[in-house]
Amino acid sequence: MFCWTTAIATIMLIGTAVLLICSDLARAITTCRISNQCDQCRLLSAGQKCLKDKRYEHLFCDTANNRIDIHENSYLFCDTKKNKLITKHCAPGKYFINGTCSDVHQRHKRRFVAGSGHVGDYCSVNDDCLNGMFCSDGTCTCRNMFVAIHGYCYLKKNIGDNGCQYSEQCNAAWPGARCIENKCECPSDINGIPYVQVRTRDGVVCILLSGEDNDPVPKCPLPEYDDDLLTMPISQLRNPAMTDPNDYDIFSGEQINPLQFCSSTSTDYNTFVANGGAACTYATEPYQSDNGVYIADIYDCIVVPLNNMKLAMKGIYNIHPEADGICCPNRAFTCIQPKHEAKSNEAGVRPRWWFNSVTGICELFMWDPWDETEVQSPNNFKTREHCESYCRDTCKRGSPQYSVGGILNEEEPITNCQTMSSCSSNFECKTTGWRQLCCPSVASICSIAGGRPFDISRHTNFDPGYSMKRMFNLNFEKSRRYYYDPDQSRCISFTYNGALGNFNNFKSLSDCELFCERLQCKYGTPLKIGQ
Repeated sequence: MFCWTTAIATIMLIGTAVLLICSDLARAITTCRISNQCDQCRLLSAGQKCLKDKRYEHLFCDTANNRIDIHENSYLFCDTKKNKLITKHCAPGKYFINGTCSDVHQRHKRRFVAGSGHVGDYCSVNDDCLNGMFCSDGTCTCRNMFVAIHGYCYLKKNIGDNGCQYSEQCNAAWPGARCIENKCECPSDINGIPYVQVRTRDGVVCILLSGEDNDPVPKCPLPEYDDDLLTMPISQLRNPAMTDPNDYDIFSGEQINPLQFCSSTSTDYNTFVANGGAACTYATEPYQSDNGVYIADIYDCIVVPLNNMKLAMKGIYNIHPEADGICCPNRAFTCIQPKHEAKSNEAGVRPRWWFNSVTGICELFMWDPWDETEVQSPNNFKTREHCESYCRDTCKRGSPQYSVGGILNEEEPITNCQTMSSCSSNFECKTTGWRQLCCPSVASICSIAGGRPFDISRHTNFDPGYSMKRMFNLNFEKSRRYYYDPDQSRCISFTYNGALGNFNNFKSLSDCELFCERLQCKYGTPLKIGQ
């Protein structure tokens, strides 16, 4: 019989497990092709094992731009006697093209027919390249919204999108995604745990139906699961009213789960229900229904099958019968979360990607899945492409304007705006990826409201957020953050309680100034004291 108390203790006591760093942590999914990012593919090289008598392009990583390039006058050949790849060179003046060494003038003639350039071909202007490409440093390269497949550029496709031809189009947006009957589908499973496809206000996401080791709780889409993790770090909303699972004075079934569940059909976004049955709502002490805190604009109620979980928890945590989802950070709130850099000597540390919402760029960092001194950040991706499709191709900071609906889950972003007048006040029309969205203006983000409905109970120009429990008797640490004060026209530090808050919340003074300084100077940067 499954003991939920033991499972909760395993999940919550993060840091007790000792992991070994696998040699293939950064193992890529596909074999490298020209223009791929070096750290996102497997590069063939001399000395590697092989079986078939075959020739391969001699590719290498150009560390200057982190892209795969080619040695044009050499190739890799599988020596079947030694069962390994060896390097061979073409005769002087010849290049390796389509499996054979050819004359140099033939190569240049093919490459300079206007509009015929494939990925990796020479070019001098954009018109030398095929559709979906541009000429970058003399080489035809796929544009941001395209992925290189067999020398051509195909449009990347998100989960649930129709019209894909290759799985690489789907995999570029969500690792492991597949093209099935011309539609992008979630990965089938990981370690035997199936993925389910779920729609949110911002698009379709992939959810693991449960954890491992008898953990029946479905998992938020981010951070992504690794197959060597024993338990998954949690980004699901913690329950502020959680109880001690070993408190035997609490009657059977009346324990309050450490995680918060929700009802997707609830439209009461201010009433708190401890074990689900209401919308995603936080609470302050005493944890009663009328002490709810509105968070439905930063947490999604993601609908996912809960029957198996409810059955496993019955008698310990009686989850509300109307609960049909888990509370996960929405896309906008996910993409502003700061990175928490790991200590390099810790076991289990691995490379991941993080979206910098100040610069609008995805950056590589080292992640320790077991460090829970701070609330686990969902701004954590296995690949740069996933980071870019999830965070870069939407509003830079803050949620887009949505169509108005009776239930938040059924709303959708307003797209194809043309002018400022197409959007409501505090929003402006921005081109993001291949579409136009009504995005929060810098002034609205760097305001007292901070891009969220103003909490009338707050009496400060900043939003300190709320404390959040790591365990029933232990809170996550507080930290110093920065906000832009429109009254003083400068960035000021404040104490952040560890969770929630608004979008006028920056981890460093420089980030705050970089994002909000346009409110001070239309051109250039403001002069600082001492400069």
